[in-house]
Amino acid sequence: ILDARTLLTGDDGMAALESIRRRYRILIIDELQDTDVAQRDIAFAVAGLDRGRAVPRPQLFLVGDPKQSIYRFRGADISVWNGVQEAVRADGKVMQLSENFRCAPPIIGLVNGAAAAALADVGAALEDESPASVIAYSELVAARQETPTARLEWLVAEKAGGRAKNDPQAEAAQVAARIDEMVGIETVLEGGPETERPIGYRDIAVLYRSRSALRHFEASL
Repeated sequence: ILDARTLLTGDDGMAALESIRRRYRILIIDELQDTDVAQRDIAFAVAGLDRGRAVPRPQLFLVGDPKQSIYRFRGADISVWNGVQEAVRADGKVMQLSENFRCAPPIIGLVNGAAAAALADVGAALEDESPASVIAYSELVAARQETPTARLEWLVAEKAGGRAKNDPQAEAAQVAARIDEMVGIETVLEGGPETERPIGYRDIAVLYRSRSALRHFEASL
């Protein structure tokens, strides 16, 4: 990557750039949030943005989500995202894909509240040390309508003596008991047009923060 950047951004790279531009009409980069400086420089050189003005081809199409940037240990730099966004805005168009077609409005509301607060806290911590790495949260918009079957519940695991804090065994028992109450009695929507039917075990997924607790859930279920 470093050699490619040196070639394409140097005085001797014009022949290579022209060859690439003739061959490709569109340059698409996915997962932009995990891009490093060298990769950005290569893309900008091919698209002409390193010289201040985009060339007619290839068109540059970038896709990513800064909230999912998790590869800093591989050299990814989230400040690159912010810089690229500003450069593209000056000579192109930045689009926010904020509509969510999968989740019901109650889930979207919870995600927006939790994620906005979390990113605000991280941003405040970075403000002095690395302001170029601060990411503002972009709220999701629920494209699905409210339904009587979609809701959120907050289950508090308890055991003898009070609340079971950080007790995976008690949490597993609570989740298993709630699933047992739901199956065959409460309903889900299925198909298109959507119709209600009783919940089955196949409709349920349990997500947990670490594999170490799975044995407790397997035992309880």
